[in-house]
Amino acid sequence: MRDHTTSLQGRLSLRLATLFVLMFVAGMVMLSTRYRVDSVELHAERLGTAIKAIAAGLAKDAGGTVTLALPDGIDIQDYAVRSPDGQLLMASSPEAATRLVPPPADRQQGVYTDTGLSDDGLVRATAFARMPTAAGLALIEVSDVRSDVDVSRRGMLDALTGDVLPIMLPLMAAVLIIGVLTIRDSLSPMQELARRAARISPTATDVRLPAAGLPPELKPMVVAINGALERLDEGFRMQREFTADAAHELRTPLAILATNLDSMENRQVATALRADVERMSRLVNQLLSVATLEALAVAPDEIADLQAIAVDVAGSLAPLALKRGRSLAVTGTTAAVPVRGNAESLRQALRNLIENALQHTPAGTEVEIEVTAEPAVHVSDCGPGVPPELRDRVVQRFWRADRRKGEGSGLGLAIVSRILAAHGGRLAVDDALGGGARFSLHLPARA
Repeated sequence: MRDHTTSLQGRLSLRLATLFVLMFVAGMVMLSTRYRVDSVELHAERLGTAIKAIAAGLAKDAGGTVTLALPDGIDIQDYAVRSPDGQLLMASSPEAATRLVPPPADRQQGVYTDTGLSDDGLVRATAFARMPTAAGLALIEVSDVRSDVDVSRRGMLDALTGDVLPIMLPLMAAVLIIGVLTIRDSLSPMQELARRAARISPTATDVRLPAAGLPPELKPMVVAINGALERLDEGFRMQREFTADAAHELRTPLAILATNLDSMENRQVATALRADVERMSRLVNQLLSVATLEALAVAPDEIADLQAIAVDVAGSLAPLALKRGRSLAVTGTTAAVPVRGNAESLRQALRNLIENALQHTPAGTEVEIEVTAEPAVHVSDCGPGVPPELRDRVVQRFWRADRRKGEGSGLGLAIVSRILAAHGGRLAVDDALGGGARFSLHLPARA
């Protein structure tokens, strides 16, 4: 199932953007209300602008004829231009000349409005001014019919595009970007905490999360996590000590029991008991190895030769192989294969693999120990092999494919895997050529 939970940074950014949108909408509502109330003033302002534009476009040619060049953007219904004595010079239409009559002579210089609200919601506004132009002193009259809503909308749009948006949009973008960057910078310590936490495992319980430089809101969580790690580390330490102590205490009674078996008169029973004692001794030694390996750390200057280790372990296990009717062969490179590692622990890992192979390969077959310059050591047998679905489980402690068989404790491969993890290597399981299983010790190349 996919996790559709939005990230904290995404949620904060979305809410910040939503706040900006709401503020913008509220501002538009307030602006619209203001311009709806000031519709009469907007009429006067718009008509005054039209009068100035007409005055600027008036001119007189060489023959004394008055001309008018209207600029773009003059959106009014009627206009008329007269001389100071009232003679009509030009008009937008004959109807406009009829509707726009000369104002009384006692009107003062300036812009006037005459508004009346009709039944259909329209307002007629008329303005005039006596202004000096390039064609001489002129009486300019303009008139228009617009609704209050239309005038308010046009005024609001003009103010929006001319004053509000050029300031608000960059400001909102800048605040949003700064907010997102601030959120990202504030959450960056969480990523470092996640990287540190990812390194915590049962084999690395000493890792702690750093509290220095964290925001105050995160410090209590880090302190609580570190406290939990301390308690877990103490639990693992007590478990390791118990395992080591129990294994150590069991070695002496088993050794005494093995010695007393030699004095038994019934040799058949003594032989069977000796096999059980040997199996118990092997389990105790493996438990002791597990407890010891939990604290295994490879020093940077430790060097081991895989080829020499393979020859040494094969030589020590050759009598056991002959006793069981099997044989051992060391193949691959004969040159030294140095790696950074602890020779004794690597020898133990390879010994466990070879003993495991001797246990599963049929009598009369050979276990091959191949050393490669990769560096790696491959142990191949002629046994039944390991099915692909079980290869990830064979390294689990005390796991056996068939528990009905009393052979093995299920600790050998777990010990091998732990040794390789301490060396930065890995254990691979695949099929051997001709059948059987091949266990490979892969180690990092020596720097």
